[in-house]
Amino acid sequence: MTRPAVQAPGLKLFPPGAASAGATAVLAPEGIVSSDIVKRFKADFGGILSDGQGDEMKGKIFRVSHLGYLDYVDTMGIVGGLEQVLERMRPGKFPLGSGLTAAQRVDFEWRAGKRPALCACGRSTSECIAGRAAQVGGKQ
Repeated sequence: MTRPAVQAPGLKLFPPGAASAGATAVLAPEGIVSSDIVKRFKADFGGILSDGQGDEMKGKIFRVSHLGYLDYVDTMGIVGGLEQVLERMRPGKFPLGSGLTAAQRVDFEWRAGKRPALCACGRSTSECIAGRAAQVGGKQ
C-alpha cells in the first residue's frame, strides 16, 4: 500500500526496482530536504519517518518503516499525514487524496482476491527468484 501511495503524487522510490521488505525509501521532491519532511511529520502528527543515512543520503531520502505490526489504519494515517506535510511544503504540487486513493485501491483489490504474486520485497516472485539466483551464481 505504501509504495503505490507515495508514487501516486509523483514521488520516486529509492532505489527504483529494489524495494525492501522492511521499509519504503523515497527520494525527497526536488527543492525539499528530506530532513524537513521528517521533522514536520513528527511535529504535526507525532509520527516517525527516518531520514537518509550517511553523508550521501541524509537530506535526500526519507524512509517509512514496515517493521512491527502495521495495519490498514496505520498505513492510511502515515500516507494521509505525509500528503498533508508535502502539501504544506509545496502547496498545489502534491494533491491531497492521491496517495490515499492509491493505497485504498491496493487494499481493496487485495481483499477482493486480486492478490498479485509478489515477494515481501515488493517485486514479482519471478523477478525476486531470478535476482536471488543471479546473486548466488545461478543456484536457487
